[in-house]
Amino acid sequence: MMKRLMTLLLVLAMLLTGTAVAEAETSVTVGTVSRPSGMFFTEQWGSNTADIDARTLLHGMSTVTWDADLDYRVDSKIVREVKTRTDGEGNKTYTFKIRYNLAFSDGSPLTAKDYVFSILLQSSPDILALGADNLAYAHLLGYEEYASGQTNVHAGVRLIDSHTFSVCIKEEYIPYFYELTLANVTPYPMAVIAPDCHIKTGTDGSWITGPYSLELLQETILDPETGYLSHPSVTSGPYSLETYDDVSGTATFVRNPHYAGNYEGQKPSIDRLVLREVKYDEALSLLQSGEVDILNKLSSAEIIDAGLVLAGEGAIASAAYDRSGYGFVALACEDAVTGSTAVRQAMAHCLDKQALIDAYLAGYGKPVHSYYGQGQWMVQQYEGDLADVVTTYPVDTAAAAALLEQDGWTLNASGEPYAEGVRYKKLEDGTLQPLAIRFAKLASNDAAQWLSDNYAPVLESVGFQWEPTELAFNELLTHYYRQTERTYNAMFLATNFGMVFDPAYAFDTSEAAQGIYNTSGILDDELAQHAWNLRSVAPGDYATYEQHWLQLLKRFSDVLPTLPIYTNTYYDFFSTRIQGYAPDANWSWACAILYTTVK
Repeated sequence: MMKRLMTLLLVLAMLLTGTAVAEAETSVTVGTVSRPSGMFFTEQWGSNTADIDARTLLHGMSTVTWDADLDYRVDSKIVREVKTRTDGEGNKTYTFKIRYNLAFSDGSPLTAKDYVFSILLQSSPDILALGADNLAYAHLLGYEEYASGQTNVHAGVRLIDSHTFSVCIKEEYIPYFYELTLANVTPYPMAVIAPDCHIKTGTDGSWITGPYSLELLQETILDPETGYLSHPSVTSGPYSLETYDDVSGTATFVRNPHYAGNYEGQKPSIDRLVLREVKYDEALSLLQSGEVDILNKLSSAEIIDAGLVLAGEGAIASAAYDRSGYGFVALACEDAVTGSTAVRQAMAHCLDKQALIDAYLAGYGKPVHSYYGQGQWMVQQYEGDLADVVTTYPVDTAAAAALLEQDGWTLNASGEPYAEGVRYKKLEDGTLQPLAIRFAKLASNDAAQWLSDNYAPVLESVGFQWEPTELAFNELLTHYYRQTERTYNAMFLATNFGMVFDPAYAFDTSEAAQGIYNTSGILDDELAQHAWNLRSVAPGDYATYEQHWLQLLKRFSDVLPTLPIYTNTYYDFFSTRIQGYAPDANWSWACAILYTTVK
């Protein structure tokens, strides 16, 4: 009582003397079961859920945004005027006039040159040399010549004045169901990434001048201590990065006082955010102890059940939302074994999806048979049963064995007719290829462990060899994104689809798409065509979009670039001091946090 009285007297004295009363800093710690891997710049180096959320916090002021109804619109808080023009060849130009007085997190001016620089950098051959892809703006006029290094001038983007720029979309990309997103540009600080460089625009397009070089970008982007990839120091989103520890996977963010607000003008009120990895077995205890304030994207039935009990008692709060993604066995379709469609189909016939769901997700998950998740608007609006549209693979070891026989896996290690053990196939050079699944097993992952304990014996019963190797998450991702020589041909992962569902590059057969975009290595012309048909639907033509989407799902289920397993309902649990937190009404916790307060 005496301490409280003294505090009140102190505040009263400060008010009477005109001394400012400092408000206590608000801080929220978010726990994620997906460890941040430090891909905080763009998705061009790959990403996981935690990295996506970090980028949502750090980068903003884009030309295009989506609203609460998940519709895309030009962000009027950033763009004061936009005009479009279509030329005689069908190329479409968007000209943006951005608002004055926009600033990066350090207070430096954010101008049109930062938008133009963003496109030039992300499309350059230099970014490709740094281990990223450079396909983000492949839809712009002049992309091929610029991205391949034939010219240093990009014809599809122009700096008009300090607050005006334009982008020109090639006619072959029009129509596009999400057309407005083709004109979306997120600005990045040229002064930080390419110091002392400038943008020039001539009759042929725009280019970068000054000491711009691959060596410069290696330092400013990839330096492990200061590089913009893992330590973006100057940003445009609601928060800026304060610290990132790649050993613990912990990132700290502070509120950006120069953030212009989202499309509704909403700005964050929480001063500091900490994003850290949590293990499932410690998650709820960390929440109850106050070490963590929000637990994001929990899927384990055991943890969800326990959390709902605590929520029912009023100890914590909860929010549930459908996942716009799926869990799957990722396969290397460029591999001598898993490159065979018959092998992949045989593997599907050995996988008891419902058993994994019962063990891991219980009533919070359900099987999927193709490339979709229950949170997608297409799935939610489709009245039929997708299992009746796509090809399914009930557990059937006889069918699996028959597929392997037909595919030539008919020998044993001695070259004699197969009877038991591991199957082999004779290659053209006379050598014997074992039917080996080299499984990259994620450390401390229940679902991956379930596959080793329960799926592997079924595979072995029909002649597969199961070779598991435990990897840390970051190392596993380098193999998944093909950023290193891929020595594993199967791994368990889960992913979420973006707001724009456009898998054209995911199934693109070109060399440029192989890797971060086409992670499976699938080279199937029919699948690629269905993906292109999907993206080529006119905006608003939902009936045609759905038709092409179903065709895509059917072909995916036939050739199986991955083995789909489940989709699920996520749960977030959070402290009762967290107010207004609604991840179910926003795209992610990183969007919901703008509307969240702390009592």
